[in-house]
Amino acid sequence: SARWAGRLILDNPRADLLLAQLGVAATPSNAEGSQAGRGALRVTLDGTQSQGFATDGALTLQEGYLSAAGNVVPGGTVALPTISFKGTAIAETPDLGGLAALLARPLADEASGVAAKVNGDLSFDTVKGQATIEDFSGQLGSSIYSGRLAVKSCGPERPVISGRLAIDQANVASMQ
Repeated sequence: SARWAGRLILDNPRADLLLAQLGVAATPSNAEGSQAGRGALRVTLDGTQSQGFATDGALTLQEGYLSAAGNVVPGGTVALPTISFKGTAIAETPDLGGLAALLARPLADEASGVAAKVNGDLSFDTVKGQATIEDFSGQLGSSIYSGRLAVKSCGPERPVISGRLAIDQANVASMQ
């Protein structure tokens, strides 16, 4: 099959509008208390449909970033496309509460100003409805954690999460 190489860059002065362009629900930046800044998405790919595409991408927001690099294999049909990915991923935010609010998923007030970071080996397959992050490690506030998580989501039922998680400390006071 033919070799493809390309680069896509989306940049928007309003992160909420960029996220909406990507199909992600976000709180409008004109909502009370919202201060979403600029958002940018960069994706590069190189490869063939049969062998997959070496892919590198980053989503950067005022509230944090997500980057991933690996191999993407497209499939399916135009009406029902599928995709699988295997690679590494890093996500970081200086303010977990602010990121959650931007994504219209508000957290408890204790999450405001709490930094979070995670990195690991990520794989997902839309045919299987499964995503796994292996050998991940990260930090949530002052707690350091590591482990493996898998999410299986098929049909209208709630996703099933399995795995293991090791954490050095937990703030029990904030769980009340």
